[in-house]
Amino acid sequence: MTYAVSQTSTATTIGSSSSSTSTTAAASADAATQKDMFLQILLTQLQNQNPLDPVDTTEFTSQLATYSQLEQQIDTNSKLDDVVSALNSGNNFSALSYNGATVEVAGNTSVVQSNTASWNYALATDATSVTATVKDANGNTLETDTIGAENAGTYSFNVDATSYGLPEGTPLYLTVAATDSTGAAVTASTAGNMKVTAVETDTDGSITLEAGSYSFSSDDVTKLRQTA
Repeated sequence: MTYAVSQTSTATTIGSSSSSTSTTAAASADAATQKDMFLQILLTQLQNQNPLDPVDTTEFTSQLATYSQLEQQIDTNSKLDDVVSALNSGNNFSALSYNGATVEVAGNTSVVQSNTASWNYALATDATSVTATVKDANGNTLETDTIGAENAGTYSFNVDATSYGLPEGTPLYLTVAATDSTGAAVTASTAGNMKVTAVETDTDGSITLEAGSYSFSSDDVTKLRQTA
């Protein structure tokens, strides 16, 4: 197995895009309150009207029309809230956008695709010694590579799995151990790069993605690159 390490700084970060619905919820609640108050006033007016001087028919009709318009507006607001909620969840759009995309997934897992497995790893501080270890799903060490000294930053790590005869979609696992000049451990985080081969929207609205035989949640995706 051969590997390559290079520092990287370009990426498209995926964040949870959401807009607050508190304003629309408050507006709906206020409209519902006004509706109840309007109805109470209207009923009180009818109950206490002077039989000798009843409410003018034209005025009463106008009041009923106003009430009807208010009720329709509340129903419209409720439907708009549903639309906003659906847009905020973004499940249908997100599911489509993931299909066929190359994603970075938080964790130490990547998969063999086109005979290569790829990761990114980030060092929190400068390290005088960096070692990368790749294992298979059974915990067998395929290779341990001594990278040497590296500055704080983000790096890519790629392995050629051809020599191991691993089939497409096989999950592999990367562990990065790093120490500084004093021998203290340097924090190293990892993320796998892989192309999404299948997308499934679950009944609870969550999105499950697949890359080869590896399944993961869309919540674990930190970056996404669409293939042109």
